[in-house]
Amino acid sequence: MDDFKQIYKDRFDMSDHLIHFTRQNGDASAFETLKKIIKTGRINCGWSERNTRRTIFGKYPAVCFTEMPLISLMNYVKNRNDFSKVDFYGIALSRGNMFHLGARNVIYGVSNENDEVEELENGERFTPFLTDEEQYRYMLTGIKHTNDWTHEREWRWRNFRNWSEGNYLPIWKIEKPIISQKGKYYGDTIFNNLGNIYLLVRTVKEAQQLKSLFLEFNYPYYNIVNITKTYILPLENISMDIARTVTNIDSLLDSGICIEVLSE
Repeated sequence: MDDFKQIYKDRFDMSDHLIHFTRQNGDASAFETLKKIIKTGRINCGWSERNTRRTIFGKYPAVCFTEMPLISLMNYVKNRNDFSKVDFYGIALSRGNMFHLGARNVIYGVSNENDEVEELENGERFTPFLTDEEQYRYMLTGIKHTNDWTHEREWRWRNFRNWSEGNYLPIWKIEKPIISQKGKYYGDTIFNNLGNIYLLVRTVKEAQQLKSLFLEFNYPYYNIVNITKTYILPLENISMDIARTVTNIDSLLDSGICIEVLSE
């Protein structure tokens, strides 16, 4: 992790966290989608479909993140001004820890023409210029308004190491708790290495709603290690001046801006 700290030291356009931001899904708002993730205790892998076509290539679904700094995400939401597409709701996880858990940045196009893409009857899309293992990282890219997503600085994670029971990233849920002779519970412990976890919302009132969800968890079927490292970051508590200085979200912990999910 010291390598990542050195990387961030003088690079103010980078973030030490990856943010999985939630979108409106049908009638469910981005905030409702975030609450659903919390209730299930995990982020499901998906295909990130646009107009019913997969944007994630290959055989494996993935979880998508952005490595945009906090100020960039705030400006992105403001300038795009389409809350059905992007809003200030999501989950921020340590970039360094996610790298060690297998997350990688996407590959924005290859040297060959981007239109050299094949599509199977089952909807699977692939480019012949990457191996099966790396297809999920490929992003069909064109430097034009309709197909340029390079500003999102996207990263993706897929369960290629089979560290969870299925195609999902465990955060707060333990799927199959195992009781040792000493009465301790184990399960998905590799994901205790997520670092501090931050939930992004717009208001303190919404933060209180999220806190109530954690109080409803049925222990020990939830990961108490990660729950105690989870904080809520309300947008209304963050000025633009503060956001401009933040490359390490952990630096906000002593500011009173972050709300612990298990606090009174």
